[in-house]
Amino acid sequence: MAIQVSSLNKRYGNTVALRDLSLEVASGEVFGILGPNGAGKTTLIEILEGYRHADSGEIRVLGLDPSSQARALKQKVGLMLQEGGLHPGLRVEEILHLYASFYDSPMEASELIKRLRLDKRSRAKVKTLSGGEKQRLSFAMAVIGRPELLFLDEPTSGTDPGGRTEIWTMIREINAGGTTVILTTHNMDEAQQLSDRVALIHDGTLMALGPPTELFSGQGLQITCERPIDQQEMARDLQLTISEISPGTYEISDPANPQLIARVTKWLSHRGVLLIELTSSGSLESFFLALTSDEDSP
Repeated sequence: MAIQVSSLNKRYGNTVALRDLSLEVASGEVFGILGPNGAGKTTLIEILEGYRHADSGEIRVLGLDPSSQARALKQKVGLMLQEGGLHPGLRVEEILHLYASFYDSPMEASELIKRLRLDKRSRAKVKTLSGGEKQRLSFAMAVIGRPELLFLDEPTSGTDPGGRTEIWTMIREINAGGTTVILTTHNMDEAQQLSDRVALIHDGTLMALGPPTELFSGQGLQITCERPIDQQEMARDLQLTISEISPGTYEISDPANPQLIARVTKWLSHRGVLLIELTSSGSLESFFLALTSDEDSP
């Protein structure tokens, strides 16, 4: 196991940040940690990285105690912060060559610069970079040492679509090479696309754990038709629960399966109604919002 956490607790005065939290992350996983603001995600990550101490509980990261063996752990871990960590007066290539010097077998800095579309900015100082360029540089700094375990905090925040796609591709490649990835993000699509499993934390408690597809399996369908239909007639004929989202677009709450799709399409075809779009209404985001609906949205 890359990470083992058992009965972890942390308080800040009267505020409970983590409450009896236990989880395991297998070596080679992409593991998402999700939750609304104030859920305890940052506290958990900082404890795993060795920057904060737990009040109680057992923690092992790559077989080490992050509290007492933080120095040894840092040689095996890559860390990408959402903000900070970049010296504004240094140039892109200077920072990456500096970080490469900390490791025995680093990636080639020039290749990373090219791969992350920073080659035209390699001589630029950090303070002149755009938000997306800084984010790509932070990612390069996190992976240049070929870490066994990679912590990514909002890795594509502020990036353009091209930058996001490149970072996603590199995450998958690095993971395929054996690196375990811990991903914290407010982008539910990102978590759903990249994570093998996700943990949903709410009020310092582990609320759900599993593959994204399993967490929202059984949710319904959304259909868009060329023209409005009589939803009450469809509900009666097919014995379904249907609600109108907008004229021509409807939510079917019954669990999606091939049989349901066949029944719906047949019903529409018999009435000469063209089905424009049919998608699963289930998503990690809808599951997350339903689970944490009593709190602020992420």
